[in-house]
Amino acid sequence: MGNLPIIKNRSVLLCLCFILCLQFSSGCGPTKPQVVPPEVNHFDLYPKDADGLIQVNTFFATDRSLEDTSTTPLLFGPERGKLTYGTCRISLPPDHRIGVLESPSGMRFWEGMNPQKHVMVQETFVSDHDSLFFADIARYVKTSAQRRLFMFIHGYNVSFEDAARRAGQFAYDLDFTGAAVFYSWPSQASISAYTVDETNIQWTQSNFKRFLQDLMIYSQADQIFLMAHSMGNRALTQVLASLATSKEKQALSTIKEIVFIAPDVDAQVMKNNLIPEINQSGVPITLYVSSEDRALLASKKVHGYERAGESVMIMPNVETIDATQASEDFMGHSYFAQSRAIIGDLYYLFRDRLRADHRFGLKPIQNENGKYWILQN
Repeated sequence: MGNLPIIKNRSVLLCLCFILCLQFSSGCGPTKPQVVPPEVNHFDLYPKDADGLIQVNTFFATDRSLEDTSTTPLLFGPERGKLTYGTCRISLPPDHRIGVLESPSGMRFWEGMNPQKHVMVQETFVSDHDSLFFADIARYVKTSAQRRLFMFIHGYNVSFEDAARRAGQFAYDLDFTGAAVFYSWPSQASISAYTVDETNIQWTQSNFKRFLQDLMIYSQADQIFLMAHSMGNRALTQVLASLATSKEKQALSTIKEIVFIAPDVDAQVMKNNLIPEINQSGVPITLYVSSEDRALLASKKVHGYERAGESVMIMPNVETIDATQASEDFMGHSYFAQSRAIIGDLYYLFRDRLRADHRFGLKPIQNENGKYWILQN
């Protein structure tokens, strides 16, 4: 091999670090398209099968292209497609650890998948009719006395399988009762396709808005928790701002919490434009930030302006949590699902709907701009 070039420019290095940021561990097991969703076990949402594998069912909406499973293990690919609904059956290994998306390591990723050791997508069920899909979500919602649902939208460099695996892990780690839903937009799942992902997160917004509107109406949920990570916050903030300032604002009454995690969104746009509009809904907001989020610091280099998830911002109706101490991964960007402290904080936020002053492990800080909280790891 030839000699590799030495990069001396610090800004270039930061940008390369940003591109190399992998928000999720890649990989997933083969999937098979079906048309009938699994039955709900009303007594145990997370049963174990005969091999001891933990079973998690998650619902999804995606506007990715449908792929040929005879030539690839991926059911939905990186290209744009029509809005499709369905269910994934996820398995977690018997010795799953909270905050860990168990995955094989090394370059031979696909050959190393083992359900006894790794989180895997076992099956994907594609719904034939929207009405049946929402009826199935409603059945899961009713397993919770509070009729609860959480919906997660992923960020940059995430495949459909990565999103499904993470949603399954997250639902189980949170011990969430009700329906777990994820929205997967056509991220290229490529470390070099940041600008393509930026284009697609903008493109997906009309589909995401349509899905969110239907979810609020037809899921029969009384408590909906919305959560976005990184670039996924661009779609969530824009759609919520649009709905909160429209005649459809009343439909947002079932949303009980909005969680923005490490948002790769212009900080001033979020503070001056988006949050004031979203606040017209009256829904409480929790914002997680980290000053050691190297991915967002590099995004700042790319865009020229501060990102909303890289430092504390104090805004009306927003409880800002400084999660710097919980940023354990190298890039400091995927802390939301890798830190037991954050998972524990979200657990009490979702289960008991406790505000920051009443959740364990949060230290209040008062400055000249207002109040925020430090998450102690």
